[in-house]
Amino acid sequence: MRVYRFRGDTLAITDVANGRLNLYSLDGQFGRTVSMTASERFGRPGVFGHFEADGWFAIAAVGSGILRGAPGERVEMDHAYLAIPVNGEPKVLAVVNDRPRVVNELGGVTHYPYVPLTPGPSAAVDGKSLLVAHGAEAEVRRINLAGEITAIYRWEMPARPVSEIWDRFQDAYLADIDDENDRRRYARFLERDLPIPKTVPAVESVAVDRLGNIWVLRYTLPWEREATWDVLSPEGRWLATIAIPASFNVLEFGRDRVLVREVDDLGIERVSQYRLHRDSLPIKR
Repeated sequence: MRVYRFRGDTLAITDVANGRLNLYSLDGQFGRTVSMTASERFGRPGVFGHFEADGWFAIAAVGSGILRGAPGERVEMDHAYLAIPVNGEPKVLAVVNDRPRVVNELGGVTHYPYVPLTPGPSAAVDGKSLLVAHGAEAEVRRINLAGEITAIYRWEMPARPVSEIWDRFQDAYLADIDDENDRRRYARFLERDLPIPKTVPAVESVAVDRLGNIWVLRYTLPWEREATWDVLSPEGRWLATIAIPASFNVLEFGRDRVLVREVDDLGIERVSQYRLHRDSLPIKR
């Protein structure tokens, strides 16, 4: 479930399981429901943001989105990034490749896990355009509502060979699975001839703050206690690199605050605000 401020005086709350948006006034009065429907080209879209001009940013699987295949086969899937007007037909802004999966079977149970350490796409909306990172390299592309790439932003980031961390990664990967049967299935999965990349992905996700600055999260390995963010100006100029606890799930970068979700050692979660001093961001080169 996600909550968006829409057209100034409306709250839009996503209901992904039922493929719809529920609209409310700021005092909590229900307004109406907007349904997101599948088509012959796409599965049912999920909303992940909105454009100031008109409508929603949504992601949908290209085709049926059904996973199938024999054990050991690689499964590829594309996703469409869509602009959906409030009153109009969806428009495709970009089609991106999702992370590859490999069909895995053990004990009569078939599942479709992602290939570890493969780069995946991520996107954010600044209200007027779409920002897309494909994960493999330190690169963000800006796409306008006509589906045109208007800018490409790149900055320096050190490459990390997978060969140096692969053994430790496998141990951490399996240790994070609580169910014993699931752990056996994933252990079998790691024994397959997987198309593991040579370098760790550069980018894990991208976000935009209230001032239009672009925050890019570097790929975080399971044992790393800090998450590293590169901050770019709206024009793509590198501003700073900062680190925050990896346990923080960032919900929003505001003008002078960062909103995060935290879970303590007892499993109790809370939402907290931390002050952001933009004039004194720690810079790491």
